[in-house]
Amino acid sequence: MSGSPPPRPLPPGSSRRLPVAVALPFAVVAGLNLWGHSGGLGWRCRYDLSIYLNSALQFFARGTPYEFATDRGLGFTYPPVALSIFLPLAQVPLAVVWSGWVVAIACLGAVVTQGLIRRSGAAVGPVASCLVGTLVAFTDPISDSMWLGQLSPFVGAAAFVALSGSEAVCGAWAGLGAALKITPLACALGFALQPDRRRRVVWALGVTAALTLGGFALAPKASFYYWTQGLFDTGRVGRIGSASNTSLPGLLAHAGLPDGAAVIVGVAVMTLGGMLWYLFVHRRREVAFLDLAVVVGSAVVLVTPVSWGHHGLAVSLGWALLAVRRRWPMAIAGAVSWSLPLFVWATEVPAEGKLLLQSIRPLSVFLLVIALAATCPRRSSTRDDHTDHRNPALVPVATVAGVVDGADHRQAVRATEAGATADAQPTAHPGGER
Repeated sequence: MSGSPPPRPLPPGSSRRLPVAVALPFAVVAGLNLWGHSGGLGWRCRYDLSIYLNSALQFFARGTPYEFATDRGLGFTYPPVALSIFLPLAQVPLAVVWSGWVVAIACLGAVVTQGLIRRSGAAVGPVASCLVGTLVAFTDPISDSMWLGQLSPFVGAAAFVALSGSEAVCGAWAGLGAALKITPLACALGFALQPDRRRRVVWALGVTAALTLGGFALAPKASFYYWTQGLFDTGRVGRIGSASNTSLPGLLAHAGLPDGAAVIVGVAVMTLGGMLWYLFVHRRREVAFLDLAVVVGSAVVLVTPVSWGHHGLAVSLGWALLAVRRRWPMAIAGAVSWSLPLFVWATEVPAEGKLLLQSIRPLSVFLLVIALAATCPRRSSTRDDHTDHRNPALVPVATVAGVVDGADHRQAVRATEAGATADAQPTAHPGGER
């Protein structure tokens, strides 16, 4: 299958309206949350943000945030450096902090989605941009994160930018995300498939190490506890068999496997799936950085023993990327499945229907990866006409001619730009118009 059609020029003035068009649905979702009409359960409103702030108060009183727990046994599960975000807010009324948090998530979602559209190289008008933004804004990684006051969207955005960015320094975003939450270190798997892999890894590990040391300076007692005990206490996150666990081990536990066996089988299946993707997609198709960011982020959601809907920002951006590539039916269906309260409904139906509802989101991630692979052009000895090599975001992963491990990626981009300039000269080309 071929990739997306060549970009079409937008009407004059459309580019100035695109940011507003993308931001509009995020503003609507933020308003619904602040108004109390997001559709979320009442007890979950501000729930996670309350944990963060109460943990900060506990730090002031006891020197550690890890002794606070709610009546459900949930507490602060992030590295101590993440606490620095909430210490200045601990004495501010919860409602005020939550309102600002909702607006911040809305701004984050609009910026990341606008960046995805821009870096895709596709010509997307204001109406289509608004629809693409809608596909992201109403999904749980944005809307439910607003309702809960979650930190996850910021961590997910950092990991996504680390992999989708065209410069090696973007690896620093993975370092920032990993300092706040360990899972963005999985970006290293994606870095291994990028031409400037070593520089990205150095940036990621350097920033992670620097911020982690800062955490030790800020809270030595809490840091020692977290890195020796708290990191391995998965019970503070939730049970693998929890009804709303979105991961593959969670799905297997819902189907009846014991938690330990579900983790082993889930990790084994995801390892096999990753190998198959590498052999039959990466080695045979021109995989762009945006696709890689979606695939790695989606894999993290599936392989993590306990993951919730608000962890899946990469999945939501994957549906947006399908829409940008004009695969609208699949994009809409996928976004809807990540917007409806499926896990709430699962508690109100018989066992057979419960498992069906709980399986929709994990299985939809597999379908997303397959659908994205179908939009990537096949590899060939010459450049594919549907790949815009003037756009660094679309330079195929680890396939740039002459680029070897450790080479400067910017040099590769300049080389492809020079090739695109040469192709633009009025000479005959057997492949037709580019």
